[in-house]
Amino acid sequence: MNKTVIGVYRNGQIELEKTEDWMEGMRVKVEFLVYRPDEQHSDENWPTKPEEIQRWIERQEQRGPVMTPKEEERFLAALKSIESE
Repeated sequence: MNKTVIGVYRNGQIELEKTEDWMEGMRVKVEFLVYRPDEQHSDENWPTKPEEIQRWIERQEQRGPVMTPKEEERFLAALKSIESE
């Protein structure tokens, strides 16, 4: 059985958005997901004031790198090969 459910990691535990009727001890696979339903990606929700922009930048920096160094290296190499075509 494969089923996707959404939850939040807090205090060392995964809190699911709704209760699931699963057997106790059932094994699960957890994947990191960037999912922010409170942040819709439309022009009206982007920060416009300098202090809002600075807070947004700080939040993004706290999230850490998007790619590992190896992934970034491969990405930049692929980008460079496309640019040279």
